[in-house]
Order: sequence, then structure tokens, then C-alpha cells
Amino acid sequence: IDKYGEAKLVYTGNLATFFGILLLVFFHNTPSFVISALLVGYGFGTVQPSLQTMAMHAVAPTRRGAAASTFFVAFDLGIAVGGFLAGVLIKWFGYDSMFFIISFFCIISVAYYFFFGRNHASSFNPRVRKELQGVSMDMDRTVRADRSMPLIITISREYGSGGHRIGELLSEKLGVKLYDKSLIELTAQQSGFSVETIKDVEQSSGSSINHDDPVSAAMFYAQRSVISEIAQREPCIIVGRLANFILAGKARCFNIFVYANRDYRIKHAMAEGATEAQAIETLERTDRERAEHCLHFTGCTWGDCHHYDMMVNSENGDQQTAEMIYSIVKDLK
Repeated sequence: IDKYGEAKLVYTGNLATFFGILLLVFFHNTPSFVISALLVGYGFGTVQPSLQTMAMHAVAPTRRGAAASTFFVAFDLGIAVGGFLAGVLIKWFGYDSMFFIISFFCIISVAYYFFFGRNHASSFNPRVRKELQGVSMDMDRTVRADRSMPLIITISREYGSGGHRIGELLSEKLGVKLYDKSLIELTAQQSGFSVETIKDVEQSSGSSINHDDPVSAAMFYAQRSVISEIAQREPCIIVGRLANFILAGKARCFNIFVYANRDYRIKHAMAEGATEAQAIETLERTDRERAEHCLHFTGCTWGDCHHYDMMVNSENGDQQTAEMIYSIVKDLK
């Protein structure tokens, strides 16, 4: 659900339940009962947690206890009313007619989701996420071309590609401030969380368990506010933190993605004191976490060239890569 949205599960789960129930109506034999059990089991196992996840997503983190209670009250009420209705239908029409009639509630569920649920704020549909969080695939180029606004350079980077060091060198050449670790203190001031708490959250920001943690969500939105404020007042370089997505259409940005081949990045990490095994493990985990963090908060794919103005291979070294970028961005100031 977090990665692709709930739509496929809601559609396939309801349809599986619909056809599973119909098997009970038209075929009265053991193989049909087994297939029906599999279909209905799949339907229940996908639709119920999908709707529960949407219920949690529809409210502020502090209201999730109330949302969970409300969801299960409604869930139990549905079982009670459904059981009563089924008993009445059996008395009047028999089992086959009862199953046939209740199967159409699955079709009603699909229709309701199609017209209302998939466009609701609770949906994990990537398109809805982008709209709600202000992330647009089509940046406003007229805003970005407005030279009355400070130039912001954002640097996203693969682990071990040297993106931070390249940012430092570019900062020196352009004479502008670099924001990377310093964003932690600014976010602490904005959010009220301690610096240590924010560091801990950042280190585990890609964990699927941590995605919907209230502290993680609050920290992201506080950091988004800090980045937006910085972009309004001064030219600078911002490393990481999804800055290119946060500032899409809102600032005069030049967005860079720094990458390199696997062997180069492993050697780069080992040069900073890691063993080869540690470098490989950290490289794979960090890139995966950055991609999952990006997808969760923006609905977009981290490292997709369509979200950046420049994709640069850093294998020629930090200094040479910084000089190459500088030759392009110096005239944008």
C-alpha cells in the first residue's frame, strides 16, 4: 500500500470476494468450496487492512487511536448488521439467494472506492499524495526563471558518490551557504524535538516501520517548513532532505542528482574508514531507505531523471565534478 497505493488491493480483493461468493451459489461441491475459501480469504486479507490503513492516514498522528477505535466499531457493526441481514434473507429466500444478494455489496464497495475513496485525502494513491503535499511533476518554470528570487541548488546523491563533499566545494566556489547537517538544528528549533531525536529519526527515515511514526512525520513537515523559509531569503545549496521536491514550483531551483558506479562508491566509503563489507551493507541500506523515504512523502521515485535538472557521474572525483557543476550554475546566479 505504501509503495503502490491501495487501489489494486481494493479492486482485486472485492472482485475476488464477489466471485468467491458466487461459487457458493452456483456450484455445490468440495472443490468449489475450497476455491471459494481461497478467493474470499484473499479478499478479506487485502481489503480490510487496506481500509484500515486509509483510516489511519485520514487523521493527524495524534488522532490515530480514535481512528482505530472508530474503524473497528464500524467493522464490528458491519458484522452484526450483515449477520442479521443474512439470517433474514435465508429465512425468506434460502442460502443460494442470500449469497447472491450479499455478493453485490462487493460491487458497491468497488464503485464507492472508484468515485470517492481513491480521490480522498486518506488514499495512498501517489497522484493524490503529490497534490496534497504540493509536489507537482510539472514545475512552474516561470517562477523558476524569476531572477528576483534567490538561486537554490539542491543536491540529491547516492551513498558514497561524494555528494556532500561536492556540495561543500561548490559552496566555496559560489560563495553561498551549504545546508546539510545544519538543517538538523534548525528543524529542532522549528519542531521542538531535540537534536538527538531528529538525528535518530533521520538515521532510520527509510524504515517501513518508521514511515508513519508521528515523530517522523512531524519532523518531515517541520524540515519542509525550514527549507521553504531558507529558499525565500538567501541563495544556498541544500543537500538531501527531498529539497528538490519540497521546493518544486516554489523557488528558483537547480536540482542535481549525483551518482556513481557501485565499485567507485564502495571505495569512496572505504576511504572514510569502513571495511568493504560495511561499505556494501551501508550502501545498499542507505540507498534503499532514501528511495522509500522519498516515495512515502512525495509519491515520486528517488533518482528519476525527470525530477532533476542535472544528473552527474562523480567518478572523475569530487573536485572535478564540483568544477563541472560550477561551470554550469555560475551564470544562473
